[in-house]
Amino acid sequence: MVEPSAGIGIRDFAQINDSMAELTGVSPTSATVRATYLELQQALPSDSDVEAFVSAHQVGISRLALDYCDALIENASLRSNFFGAGFDWTLPATSAFSTATQRDQVIDPITTRMLGTSLANQPTAAEAQPLLGTLIDQLVAGCTAASCPASHTRNVAKGVCAAVLSSAAVQLH
Repeated sequence: MVEPSAGIGIRDFAQINDSMAELTGVSPTSATVRATYLELQQALPSDSDVEAFVSAHQVGISRLALDYCDALIENASLRSNFFGAGFDWTLPATSAFSTATQRDQVIDPITTRMLGTSLANQPTAAEAQPLLGTLIDQLVAGCTAASCPASHTRNVAKGVCAAVLSSAAVQLH
């Protein structure tokens, strides 16, 4: 008797890299991203069999996603193209994320660009957005303007970006 297949698959390492580049607008040949990709290539899935997916794959995917998100958010031009001009990246984290509108200026472009629409096996943007808002709240909890300057604001946005970019919503197909 033949075991039924899962019906879904995981992207292989080349597809993961290409997807992350396409979704963030960061070139896969940028120095940091390329170096991380080459270093982690063995830790990324080599085929689409979701049943062969192991924790090392997720660690590799997460690390690559962090580098893509870092490259996106630390480059003013890429950041502006992705998020638009409304969010103030120069504010300390306590001020930058103090309202729902400010949090949405980071969350909405990420979910709009990284999550598919009308897919049966994927969370919708409306389902993901409150969770990402909670993640921001947790990453800013305990901050003061002095302890969480603008660099922390960018780090929070990188965390939100990487949480979605490395998620099953992006990696499964």
